[in-house]
Amino acid sequence: MGMKRDRDTPDAQSKGDSFLGGLFSACSANTGGGGFCSAAACSSSRTDPHDTDVLNFLQGEFDNLTQEEQDRVHRDLYGIEEVSVEVNDPVVMQEILEDLEKELLSISDHKKGAYLEARVRCPKCFSRDMLLKFLRADGYNPKKAARRITQHWEVKVELWGPHRAFKERLTLEDLGEGDLLALRAGGLRLLKGRDRAGRAIIWSRAMDYDHHEWNDLVRSLWYQMALAAEDEQTQENGIVIVCYGVGQFSLTKWDAPTIRVVMQIMDKISPVRTVCFHHLLNHGKMRAVVPFILTFSGKRLRARYRMHTRSVQESLFELMCYGIAPEILPVDHEGNILYDSHLDWIEELRQQGR
Repeated sequence: MGMKRDRDTPDAQSKGDSFLGGLFSACSANTGGGGFCSAAACSSSRTDPHDTDVLNFLQGEFDNLTQEEQDRVHRDLYGIEEVSVEVNDPVVMQEILEDLEKELLSISDHKKGAYLEARVRCPKCFSRDMLLKFLRADGYNPKKAARRITQHWEVKVELWGPHRAFKERLTLEDLGEGDLLALRAGGLRLLKGRDRAGRAIIWSRAMDYDHHEWNDLVRSLWYQMALAAEDEQTQENGIVIVCYGVGQFSLTKWDAPTIRVVMQIMDKISPVRTVCFHHLLNHGKMRAVVPFILTFSGKRLRARYRMHTRSVQESLFELMCYGIAPEILPVDHEGNILYDSHLDWIEELRQQGR
């Protein structure tokens, strides 16, 4: 299996960002400046005007993409493989790796302090296989991969501290009490099943977030993304986010700065790319945070965001159209959340020393 090299198209801020700012203002107005719509202001009906505004905005951004970019979005959404023999050529691959090293050298030292320290303290973290993870995450584009690598190390050191960040591989033993609490709660979890295209799935449900501090949640995600990145198929095919916002929702389960970091990790920092984002929701307060999620997602991921606002059964059927079978998700057709398989998976990891 091969992947076509991606051109270096800048992820520039679009004119839509100012529109999202307008949605923030509207949400604030509905709550006296608190930044969130009330349940009354954001109706949960299928024709909710808030949904219409968001969908119109997303359609506008999509229409501004080139035909090639639109085709790429559709391939990611439906898991259509783009095959190219280019990167299967050893000579071409060696040239790409050499270009990556040149790009890393070209980045100013003050922007890559953690990366430079990592090269000294953990040389195995920069093996050929490790570098290929980042290249695959950015379509074998050396410039983008170099940015991802340096940002990865800056965030990793800040999040884990130097005593854990420079390990070749993080295991359950490296997770603190709060990290394990967040992992076991299953608010952010890597599912064992894959979609029809063989892509890994990250499940998110805010009502299951549990932690001592918000960074516990981020570390639990980082650990699971690192596990996913060990698999070459996942490196090639990427990860799908399924965010479940159906049923009850409390703003105490929501922290904007943390979600911003989570989305940045998923989009620009992890050595495995997020290929699309499906959001099931039917609650007014959850609808109110959608503009924040979209802003934090960035332009590339926004184009791959799909909202599902019908009943649980109808939304699960919609996901099937994108190759996501209901049986691999931890929710039944009545909306009951399932936890046993997740806890069993954590125990398997513990026994494997992972």
